[in-house]
Amino acid sequence: LRLRTSAGSAAPRPTPGSALPGPTFLCAARFYRVAETMTTTKIAAEDLARKRAALKNRTPVEVLADHLPAKPVQLSAPNGPQSFQRPRMENLVREMSAIFREFPDLAVSEVDLNVTHTRTWYLNSEETRFTRDETLLKFSAVAETQAEDGRWLADSVAIFSNSATDLPSNKEITSRIQAMGQRLRRLRSAPSIDIYHGPVLFQASAAAELLLQLFAPNVLAVRLPLLDPPRAERYLKRYRGEFADKLGGRILPRTMNVVNDPTRRDYQGKTLLGSYAIDDEGVVPFPLELVGRGIFRSMLTGRTPVQKLNRSSGSQRGIGVAPGNLFFQVRDGLSFDQMKKELLLMVKDRGLDYGVVVRRIANSSILGSTTFMSASEKGTLTAFLEVYRLYPDGHQELLRNVVTSDLGPKSLKEIAEASKEQVVYNAPFFSKPTSFSTHTMVTIWRERGRHMISIISPALLFDDITLKQPGGHLLGLPLLAPPKMR
Repeated sequence: LRLRTSAGSAAPRPTPGSALPGPTFLCAARFYRVAETMTTTKIAAEDLARKRAALKNRTPVEVLADHLPAKPVQLSAPNGPQSFQRPRMENLVREMSAIFREFPDLAVSEVDLNVTHTRTWYLNSEETRFTRDETLLKFSAVAETQAEDGRWLADSVAIFSNSATDLPSNKEITSRIQAMGQRLRRLRSAPSIDIYHGPVLFQASAAAELLLQLFAPNVLAVRLPLLDPPRAERYLKRYRGEFADKLGGRILPRTMNVVNDPTRRDYQGKTLLGSYAIDDEGVVPFPLELVGRGIFRSMLTGRTPVQKLNRSSGSQRGIGVAPGNLFFQVRDGLSFDQMKKELLLMVKDRGLDYGVVVRRIANSSILGSTTFMSASEKGTLTAFLEVYRLYPDGHQELLRNVVTSDLGPKSLKEIAEASKEQVVYNAPFFSKPTSFSTHTMVTIWRERGRHMISIISPALLFDDITLKQPGGHLLGLPLLAPPKMR
């Protein structure tokens, strides 16, 4: 039996993993803990009854335990809430939002700042108990506009930190938002791309988002439930990663290793927001090699056993498994200037006029609710935000509305080159559930984007990728100009 209670945000009713109301008075804490214990026990009994009924109608190929043992741990690390000056933060949001008055051609603009402090008390029947404090500050500025042909364009500035003191200066944030507005202004009249088959260079921040979408979700061990009727299991198979059956196979170039290490707090002076001291099942994480010389060595696991994996990696975060800090290590990597030269050599060999450089890719946790994302063609990756043609003479040309549909997880082993320079990329991550119960599907959406991970990524060069403009109907431009912004 596991009891996990968090205080941080309000919940309409007590459900497994729900939050306590604040302030957390002792009587309220006692009530919610009792109510959550009763709810969790009832759900567990119902799930067990369903599983026993399903087992009566089938013979399992392999019998797996329901739960992996773990060494009892006692940990108390309450840091207390970070200092948060509400008036200062409100003034920051107003000041940053006012910058968009300089860009009246933007159709939508929004600035949001969210600070969450969560204290978790954990206790299970194995004598593991811990208290943990987590603070996360999310700042985002999002803007949308339409190109001259009616296609939607969007861009964003996103900043994540563990405290308000780690935020960049107002001057730096202002500069980034102004650069975003100017970029969107140029994009409105920038050319699009018809179709392109050839080499593509992803700069480090774009490569990190690519790996976040194509690599990270596919190294998570997910055990599918026994359901009756069995056809319901086919629906849940989408939660299994592309690499689920690739243990021992090659998924990356031989020059690349990948290590998940949530114990690291920083890298080259940059804070790693994917760090944590203990996971949500009371297991202390440890460095784990996922890929060695391109070969898939292991998956991230919780305490739910899966085939061939009989130890938790301390990766249970919320309803499912999620990475912490993913280090992509490259042997004999190139400098970024050498990467561009290699790109132009590929362009020459293919007889093309130019190559393509991708600087940034949209993150669905930040831009997921925008018209731009809903109007974009659904492919293996979200839409590209900043793309350039690179010509042999060195000059670059901005492109807009570029997507790809043939770049997937299995394409990662076709990476041609990787850089020795790396960047730290902190981003929200949607963990996959490691077990399924009555409340799982509701909880999935409540915890979406809750956990941060860090990706330490090089730039990546692919030899052959297909790029095109999105399909679908074009939307008409507004008939009236917007009123003057005051």
